[in-house]
Amino acid sequence: NINFLVENVVTFSVKKGENSISYRLYKEGTHELAMYWFSHTFLPIVFTMENTYYFLHAGAIEIDLKPVLFVADSFGGKSTMTDFFIKKGHTMISDDKVGVYEDERGVISVPSYAYHRPYRKVEDLGYPVENFAKECRVMHAIFNLVKVEANESIKIEEVFGIEKFRI
Repeated sequence: NINFLVENVVTFSVKKGENSISYRLYKEGTHELAMYWFSHTFLPIVFTMENTYYFLHAGAIEIDLKPVLFVADSFGGKSTMTDFFIKKGHTMISDDKVGVYEDERGVISVPSYAYHRPYRKVEDLGYPVENFAKECRVMHAIFNLVKVEANESIKIEEVFGIEKFRI
C-alpha cells in the first residue's frame, strides 16, 4: 500500500497495481484541500513509485504544439515564465511538475492538471486554464532559468555535454 497523510486534512491510500484510490477527509479537510494535495503531491508520488512517469520540477507550455519546459530553483521563475506564455495564448502543459517518460520517439511530456498558480499560496489549486494540453508530446526544449540582477542583460546559452545532465 501507498499511504499519504496530511495531518488533520486528508489521508490517501492506494494498493500498488490497482486503479482505485481511497481517501478520508478529517476535521480541517475540504474538497479543495484534498484536490490540492492529491494533484500536487500524492498522484506524482504514486506515478513515480509505480515507474509510470518521472517528474521534473518545471513549468511547461506548448509553442506550435512543441513542449517547452522551464526549470529553475524554487522561486526561480518557472510559474512566471509559464504565466507569460499562457497570457500570450500558448497552451499550458503544467505549472509545477511535469510528468515525463521515454519511448522510441524521445522524451515525452505529459499534461498535468488544468490549474495555474503564478503565485505561491500554500494549499491553493490556482485558477483554471482553458487552453490546456490534452495530448502527450515529444519534448522540444528545456530552459534552465538562472536569476540575475535587475540591471543585467538577458542571455540564452545552449548547454552541452555533461552540463545538460547536471541541470
